[in-house]
Parts: sequence; structure tokens; C-alpha cells
Amino acid sequence: MATDKKSKQYRDLIKRINELEKHFIKSFKTKNIPDFTLRQMDLARGFRVLCHAEIEAYFEDVARYLLIQAKKRWDRQKKVNITVAALFANFERIEKNIPLNTKINQVIRSFEEQRIKSNHGIKEENLIKLFVPLGIDKDEFDSTWLSTIDSYGAGRGNTAHTSARTQQPIDLGTEIQTLNYILQGIEQFEVLVKRISV
Repeated sequence: MATDKKSKQYRDLIKRINELEKHFIKSFKTKNIPDFTLRQMDLARGFRVLCHAEIEAYFEDVARYLLIQAKKRWDRQKKVNITVAALFANFERIEKNIPLNTKINQVIRSFEEQRIKSNHGIKEENLIKLFVPLGIDKDEFDSTWLSTIDSYGAGRGNTAHTSARTQQPIDLGTEIQTLNYILQGIEQFEVLVKRISV
């Protein structure tokens, strides 16, 4: 990630969110909820679920990026960055009688298998499990943003796992406003990622 521009992961996320908005809700996003057709209600639900999936994929991609950067730095310079140090500090079992290179590879591989591939969400709990062991302290996350992303994750869960008959229609004005706030928070998160990716 270059310091003078947004990461590829972030640019891809923004591009995809814009595509989803265009494909799913552009034609009726300013409509009042009582005027939604059943099809539009389904499209709004699909928009929420797919935006959540894209945000989740972004966080997983960034976690992988941090692992790759840490591994490259070790392989090229034999220097441990904050990500490797944090992984060791958070790793449960490290064999003592193996070479350091093997330990680093083991910790990185284990983290990818146990945390990244098994991640299923964007709530605070998910982000803490993904990024504290990679070197971002919990108190570096904005608490209001975490609360918002928790609510968004819960809303997505409700949308994906309950019948449309029992759900309140999605207010697209509020949905877009919440999404924009989450994306602004991700911009701030990018600053943390850039700091530890060197």
C-alpha cells in the first residue's frame, strides 16, 4: 500500500459498492419506503447483503496483505515487522526447537487458516480477531465506528437469515448514509494498516 493513495483493496471495495448501488437500487433509492414494490424490497435486501460481503472480503484481503508484506520483509531482509511480532505475541503454541524461518512460516500459515479463512463477519469481534494479532491495538479503532459496523452486521444477519415477511423494509437513505460512514471509517483504518505494513 502506497502512502500517497488508497490501497488497491480499498479502491476495489469502493468500485464494487458503486456497482452494487447501480445494479440494485439506483432507480429507486430516493423513493419512499411505502412506494417500494416487492421486487424493490428484495433488491434493497440484496444490496445490503452483498455490500456486507464486499466489506468482509475487503477486511480479509487486508489481513492477507499484511501477512504477505510481513513474509516478504522477512524473506528479503531477515527483519521482523510489527505484524510478525504481534503474531508471535498472540500465537498459542510455538515449537522451540525449530528454525526461526520455520516458526515465522508456521505462524503466518496458521493465522491464515485459523483466522482469515474462518472469518464470517465484520462486527467488532471479527475485526479484533483479525487485526489485533496482526499489530493493530483494539483502542486504535474508533468506538463509534465499531458500534456502527456492529449494527450494520446485525442488520445484514437479520436480512439474510429471516423471512422477508417478518422484516421491516430497508430505508435506503439511512442504509447509504450508514455505508458511507463505514467507508469513511475504513479510510481511517487504512492509515493504521499503512503504518504497520512497513
